Amino acid sequence: MPRDYVAPLKQHHRDFEAARRVLLEWMAARLPQAGELRIGPIQTPTGTGVANETLLFDASWAEGGTRVDTGFAARLGTTDPLWMDHDVSRQYQMYQVLADVPGLPIPQPVGYEADPGVLGTPFFVAQRIEGQVPPDRPHFTKDGFVAQATPRQRRDMWEDAVRHLARLHRVDSGRVRFLERPELGGSGLEQELRHFRNYFDWARGKREDETMERGWEWLEANLPAPAPTSLSWGDARIGNMIFHDFRVRAILDWDQVSLAGPEADLAWWIQMDRFAWELLPGIGSPDELIELWEAETGWQVQNLHWHRVFTAFRLAAVMFKLHAQMHAQGLEGKATYELALKTGSIEQLAILLGLPLPGPSTTRVARLLRH
Repeated sequence: MPRDYVAPLKQHHRDFEAARRVLLEWMAARLPQAGELRIGPIQTPTGTGVANETLLFDASWAEGGTRVDTGFAARLGTTDPLWMDHDVSRQYQMYQVLADVPGLPIPQPVGYEADPGVLGTPFFVAQRIEGQVPPDRPHFTKDGFVAQATPRQRRDMWEDAVRHLARLHRVDSGRVRFLERPELGGSGLEQELRHFRNYFDWARGKREDETMERGWEWLEANLPAPAPTSLSWGDARIGNMIFHDFRVRAILDWDQVSLAGPEADLAWWIQMDRFAWELLPGIGSPDELIELWEAETGWQVQNLHWHRVFTAFRLAAVMFKLHAQMHAQGLEGKATYELALKTGSIEQLAILLGLPLPGPSTTRVARLLRH
């Protein structure tokens, strides 16, 4: 993905005051101890959020003779999903099963609403954690608290983030068996590979793409053995963490969670960093990421190249869908849309596999000394 890629943030097309009244009634039913419940104006995140709509609000109530003030976030489903099997209930389950894991700062879940008639789509509500999120728009390497921090502050933040990633990977996979896709067969990684083959076929429509087909053939032929069945965050990056004083306060966003295993997250993290370690002193390099993660887990990375190819394949498939949405919404002209499908992640895929570039050379691949 090029450094200057701009992700379109999820648009909001609803009456926020009407949503506030609905959420007031909904929250009152789930907080029976809350007397004189009040909800403030609805707000939305800035700088992040591509796949889902999120509503932020403050609530206050009387409890035991004192006034309680707490922030909440409502995560809503969408009628125009970026993900083929979009299901906010699965995200809510992740908050439920991880909320009591020691050392993992997960926002406390409040409740899930399956009835689309309440807010127009299923949704869930969780506690809102105050802090700072490295933005996607503009990217954290260009502006915001990370870019403005000292190298020492960035190093403290980055190391704490990697340590939390390692803690997440040590979660017993028995807690998250609901993530299995038994209809796809095989291990968790095999299931995720086949899922993204299906996703690409869904996202591309009638388009054919030789680079993607050759990438798929290589991934199938070189599947790691034994293939893991363990927790993978999915969208592993500091942009899905909340920080306070350069320490992790919360881990967010389970849109792509699976049982593909931790190396899938390491490869994704490297790709999504967009060479931040070159631009911002203090941010660790890919080699430093692997070294710290191995020290924290006691495990050794075995198949990083395969997972980097899989990351490029996944991101390219996602870009097929995302750019099609942008084109359909009038956010991107046809020429830009066509060019986008030949650059970025699909170009990364070609470079990693030594294939002919599908378009003009606009990107490069992070080089690692050890892997």
